[in-house]
This record gives sequence, structure tokens and C-alpha cells, in this order.
Amino acid sequence: GVCSTLDLTENALDELISRVRQIMAGKEDEPDKDIRTLRHKCLRLMAEIGIDTKDWENVNHFMLNPHVCGRMLYELDEEELRAFRMKLYAIRDEVERRRIARREAELKEQRLAALN
Repeated sequence: GVCSTLDLTENALDELISRVRQIMAGKEDEPDKDIRTLRHKCLRLMAEIGIDTKDWENVNHFMLNPHVCGRMLYELDEEELRAFRMKLYAIRDEVERRRIARREAELKEQRLAALN
């Protein structure tokens, strides 16, 4: 990362300016109810996964991970939000499956230790 915009290359600075313009344009238009509802559902699923959705820095960090989404929540249109929500369900299910497997392994170790 960089500490200052002075450290950005010309291409990175152009990308930053473009992103800020998109943000500003997006703030002028209030998203419709369906978009807001889908965003809410996505945030709820992120909370189930363990992301602190009260802290936007955590949400943004999670969202910008290229394996998760690679974009900010407000950048997704309705179709992309629906697809992202399905991905969040899969992530949530995998997190839960791993939690159960860990718990079963812990119980097995406890039973073995009790036998010894």
C-alpha cells in the first residue's frame, strides 16, 4: 500500500479519481428498495460468517478480497448482488461445516484422552 497520493503512479491515480467519481455519482442516486434489501441480506450473511458488519472497514476489507468479491458492496447491481448472496450462502455453509468438523475432532480427542 501507499501512505500518500504522492506515492501513486499516474495509472493508479487515474483509477482512484475514477473510483471517487463513481462513488460520488452513486451517492446522488438513492438505490431502489430491491437493491437495499439485497444489500441488507448480504450484510446479514456476512455477520453470520463472522464479519463485524458494524465496522465498514471490516466489510470493505472482506468485500475487496478477490476470492470473495473484489468490489465494494455499493458497486454491485441487482444481478451481481443476487450472485454474491449465493456465494455468501456457500461461504457460510463451508464455515459451518468446518466448525462442526473441528468440534467433532475435539470431542473425539476428549473421548480418547478419557480412555487413557
